[in-house]
Amino acid sequence: MKKKALSKKPQDDLTPQKRLLYVLFALVGLIVMYLIFVYPRTLPSETAVQTQTLEEAHVLEGLARFLDVRVHVTNYTYDDWTEESGLRVPLSSKQILLGTSDIGENVGRYGSLLSDQLDQVTADFLTPLQNKITEYFESNGFVQNEANTSLVPNDLYFSTVAFQKNNIRCLSHLSQMSDPFAYITCGTFDTHQLELQKELSNVLNEQQSQNWGDIPLTFRVNKLDGDFANGSIASLGGYQWIAKKIDGVFTTVWSGQDYPLCLDMAEHEVPASMYPGCYNPETQEVQNTY
Repeated sequence: MKKKALSKKPQDDLTPQKRLLYVLFALVGLIVMYLIFVYPRTLPSETAVQTQTLEEAHVLEGLARFLDVRVHVTNYTYDDWTEESGLRVPLSSKQILLGTSDIGENVGRYGSLLSDQLDQVTADFLTPLQNKITEYFESNGFVQNEANTSLVPNDLYFSTVAFQKNNIRCLSHLSQMSDPFAYITCGTFDTHQLELQKELSNVLNEQQSQNWGDIPLTFRVNKLDGDFANGSIASLGGYQWIAKKIDGVFTTVWSGQDYPLCLDMAEHEVPASMYPGCYNPETQEVQNTY
């Protein structure tokens, strides 16, 4: 009795060349799937940040062209945005400045006024400028944000008008009888700085407890290292501060615009990396620390 012949499997007819071709097709398919589903998730967050920064710079460059101003876009980290909850969130921003004359690349000349005509930088001069700025932002899809807009002059600004588009926040600050007279920033929430500020909230409360009137503080943490931190305050003026963790709470041990006293730094055992130098009354000299 004859044995039944076994049927050949389809792959038994594949030549080595065809097998190699199938393997190559499979590899290409795997690479395509990786690029579509996996690779975008593995991109570093810095890439998104850089892309966003380019968008902010692009918005300000467009505004400069709209106003017929030649100015260099610079980094700026001292603007805050107030959320509906009342929380002030720090922005990581780009900025352009407008004034009566070109000051290097950082200030663009707007209008026909000269530097000795600051008495003419009044509401009659600034209001048409703000209208043009508003026209530019609204024509580019930005919406005015009322919570961060103030049209009542104070000791710092004549007006502040805020605009928002997606996650980009822009603030137009105008100042009377000032040169520069326009400070326009665009940025996004600085979540890292916000976390630092939460950890140093007691220092912020200490500074806010002083008599600052209606001008909000712009609080920044520059460095946090163990039980010590330093940073800055900006309002009508600006100054530095150094804090130390005492009984588990960060407490201000020095603040000011000059150098701290060397004796104070030694008393609180502040690391030299926290301040560039200190003043020694005995030698009447500044001792540099780095």
